[in-house]
Order: sequence, then structure tokens, then C-alpha cells
Amino acid sequence: MILAAASPAKIQIYPIAETFHRRHVPAHHAGPAPMADDQRAPRRGIAVSVAEALGHVGVMAVEMFELADAGCWGVNEIAPAPYSGHYTYGACATSQFEQHIRAVCGVPLGDLARAHRRGDGVNLIGDLWADGTPAGTPCCPGPRRGCTCTARRAGAGPQDGPLVLAR
Repeated sequence: MILAAASPAKIQIYPIAETFHRRHVPAHHAGPAPMADDQRAPRRGIAVSVAEALGHVGVMAVEMFELADAGCWGVNEIAPAPYSGHYTYGACATSQFEQHIRAVCGVPLGDLARAHRRGDGVNLIGDLWADGTPAGTPCCPGPRRGCTCTARRAGAGPQDGPLVLAR
């Protein structure tokens, strides 16, 4: 879950995303996650509680995992900076990167409305894709199929960084 806090009283939350791992590395992020509203509220509450308890200003990711046998969620990681929700770049009106700068500079937070119905961030790290496309991962079939590539490599190497698909 990615949120932006301008102050404890001004917190905005991006659409909840889900992450798919390949070889223990996040290979694909998709937002919004297919989740009912009554499931979203408790997770948002957890993320806001973490940000408020830390007095955080800026973008923060709060990773959670489901304890299926216990019927609850645990916090796995807290990242107090723009994070793995690369789908926000291009899929949302204000990306997490712009939102972070707005929050720490005291500029009003931007609009989090989705600019597209869905956003997918695909990590291009090393040989992660050498064995082919992971199951469930989107590939950009071109404009005729309703998929637009809105960003290309962000990293320094030939296979580093995210590719963001907005549909």
C-alpha cells in the first residue's frame, strides 16, 4: 500500500496494488488490486496508523501479507520513500514520485484519481525474464488492444528498472 502524507491530518492513499514475485523478486505490480471495499478499509487503516505513529511526511509504502490461517494481515516492510508501486507513474494523475516532492516541500498533495482503468508495473531486472513471461504478467500488445506503454526503463542498465503499462 502506498500513501502520501503532507501531515498526520493530510494523508492520501493510492489504489491498493498487488505484487507478483518471480524467484523471490517483485516481477509485476498491478493496481488496483481486485478487492472489495470492505477488505480495503482495514488495510488502509493499518497503513495510516503506521504513518501517523511515525509522524511521516512524504511517500511511504507499507507492505502487508495475509495470514490466511489467522484471518488477519501483518506488516512486512515499511519503506519511507517512493517505492515499488511504479504503476502510479502514468496510471494515476499524480505519481508517487511527484507526490513525494509535493509533500516534503509543503506543496498541496496532487490528485490521486486514476488516469487509466488499470496500471501494471513490470520490473526488468537482470535475467528475471530469461525463462519467458511470468504467468499473469501483462505484455504490451499495442494500442489496438487498449494497452499503452507510458514509461520505459528507469534504470542505468539495459534491463534495469520498471516498464509501466497503463490500460
